[in-house]
Amino acid sequence: MTRSVGPPLPVGHTVAMKVVVIHQSRTGNTRRAAEFIGGAAEVAGATVTVRPATNLDYKELAEAVEAPAFATEVLASVGALA
Repeated sequence: MTRSVGPPLPVGHTVAMKVVVIHQSRTGNTRRAAEFIGGAAEVAGATVTVRPATNLDYKELAEAVEAPAFATEVLASVGALA
């Protein structure tokens, strides 16, 4: 799903992005995948945190989410995990 958050940036401009990758893993495979995804986002210039679903920081999640409606969706999904 693609979300439009405004007009495209002029060429050469970047936006600081915070990314939180949340995972749940029994064997470690999903954790490694989450770390790989986080690493790719970090290489692209994002500030990244990789966390297990059992150790969430809601303030950190709120800061990483740009659109309030999307934040509500994420937090509702996280509540379903608890």
